[in-house]
Amino acid sequence: MSHDENFYVDYREISRQLDVIIFHLQRINPIIGSPFDAAALLQMPDHLRKTALTIIKLGRCTAEEIAAITHRARAVESAYSNQLANRFPEQVKKERVGRKVFFLVIMKN
Repeated sequence: MSHDENFYVDYREISRQLDVIIFHLQRINPIIGSPFDAAALLQMPDHLRKTALTIIKLGRCTAEEIAAITHRARAVESAYSNQLANRFPEQVKKERVGRKVFFLVIMKN
C-alpha cells in the first residue's frame, strides 16, 4: 500500500469513529447537535426553554407527550410549542398528520 492509500484508510477509520462518538454523545446529551445553542436557550423565557428542551429530548412529539414530561396542561404545552414554532421557524417545525399535531426540532447537519 502506498502512503496515500494508508492515509485514506486511516481517515475513513477516524471518520467512522467520530460518527460513533457523536452518536453516543447525542444519546447522552440531546442538546448536542440541536439548532439551539446555549446562548439561544438562555435568552428564552423559562417557560419556553422548558418546552424546547423537552422537544429536543423527545424528538418528534405531540403537546400531550410534552405535557406528560413537563407536568403542565396539554393546552399550555400546545400554546408554548406553537410559540416556539412561530418564533423559531428554522429550528422548530410543526407538522400535522391527520388530526394530530407533531412538533420537532430541525437538527443541524
